[in-house]
Amino acid sequence: MKRVDTPRGPIFAWVPTGASRRAVVVYVHGYGNTAASAVGEHQLEAQFQRAGKRVPFLVPEAPSSSAQAVNFPDLGELLAAVGLGGAQVVGVAHSGGYRTILTWLKNPALRHLILLDAVYAGAPQLEAWAAQPGHTLDIVGQDTATASRALATATRSPYTAAASHMGIVTEGTLIPRLIARAPLPGGGAGLAVGILVAVGWGLWRLLR
Repeated sequence: MKRVDTPRGPIFAWVPTGASRRAVVVYVHGYGNTAASAVGEHQLEAQFQRAGKRVPFLVPEAPSSSAQAVNFPDLGELLAAVGLGGAQVVGVAHSGGYRTILTWLKNPALRHLILLDAVYAGAPQLEAWAAQPGHTLDIVGQDTATASRALATATRSPYTAAASHMGIVTEGTLIPRLIARAPLPGGGAGLAVGILVAVGWGLWRLLR
């Protein structure tokens, strides 16, 4: 991964060959990690590669504890720092990464959220965000199982139960699977597959 140093902290970026710039996946690490340690210890580049999406992936610096302020409260500023202004965003937040995600909810670029055991707070804001057209959620719970299931039910979103809070990001299969099924324009899946995914997602929500 390429490291981009900014006044707010580093941003790690991986751009697959032939990547579309219409969309970007932004992964926000949880407490007890830095962007650098999450990239290395959780082998994020390899996990992103297994997702099979030809879009850029970013890992910005985020708080390592509740005592630290959010590094990148402005999603637009983050995207501009790496030349991706205008891209649609899939946000992925693990655990304490929810604090950063909550500051991004008013940005229209944010279209899909993957919450990895991250519903510690902000459920009303997330529910209101998900009620807007074109916004979708995918939710994983373990420590936050009760709140995560409740949010999934309220928003008619997919819910996955996890066996381990850290295993979500270290075992290497869940993150690729969730990113692979995220609605990403220009992600290289092809028009027919994209239509099938969109229709399937809509039917899933309708039948909940």
